[in-house]
Amino acid sequence: MARRSLLSLLLTFVVFTGCMPTAQVLREGVDCPSTVEGLLVSEVQWNRKVPALVVRDGRDEKVVYGEIVEQTDSTVVFDPGREGPFYDPEAKSYPLAEVVALVNEQREVVVGTVPDPYATVWFVELQVTPRQGGATQRLLLRPNMPFAYCLDPGTYIVEQVRFGDNQGNTDESVKLPVMAFNVQPETSTYIGSFELDVPPSDAEDVVAIPYRVAERKNPSIVAGIAGGAVGVGLLYLFRQARGAEGIRTLQVQDDSTFETQGSTRQRTHILQWAWPDDAEESAP
Repeated sequence: MARRSLLSLLLTFVVFTGCMPTAQVLREGVDCPSTVEGLLVSEVQWNRKVPALVVRDGRDEKVVYGEIVEQTDSTVVFDPGREGPFYDPEAKSYPLAEVVALVNEQREVVVGTVPDPYATVWFVELQVTPRQGGATQRLLLRPNMPFAYCLDPGTYIVEQVRFGDNQGNTDESVKLPVMAFNVQPETSTYIGSFELDVPPSDAEDVVAIPYRVAERKNPSIVAGIAGGAVGVGLLYLFRQARGAEGIRTLQVQDDSTFETQGSTRQRTHILQWAWPDDAEESAP
């Protein structure tokens, strides 16, 4: 998240999430005997044409579009595109010290980091309700940061998943598997490290979420099946979800090195999910 203002990103996401109460964030001085914790990994994406080169230009930054000719340990040779019908600039070598970001045709940032305002990064909101009864609360998962919320002990069901980015674009789930996690008394419960929009697959650790577009402030952000190659299972799911405009994925991983922030003993209970036919035997 280099060069990004996490405060501004969080403010954008809070506006998107509306009036539903947010679970108490774990912080110093808060009496919080039981917590739910984890991590969201969300790639910072280039949101302009490619290939592209961003170079320092005095105190500013300049974006050049064209072709990557060569990249070495110390330089980048970049051939700018035509500037009108009569002028085709020659390729130029740039020292890496002058390069802010280099983005290839696959939209991969191969040098540097994506500067604002050319970056798109997505958040996730989980709306959860205690199975034993109670108010729905939201857990805001900020990109590339651990999260920790105070929750009373019990089993929680994920009722809704929403996605929002730093440009005000929002998506919301239209069909979910039964998703649940347990919070034990006097325990800091780790529910997993979530990687957003991994290449779609039928892997056991990837949960697919059909969604509809709630708002688009940037029309270049299109709906669809995120991440690349599409598995047969995802295509079937997409066709079965009424009102769905696309599918987003969360890869749920158990990172044995993750350390919870709560003061109580750490326990791992990875988020569980199952589609309705299998829900009774799979729910925690």
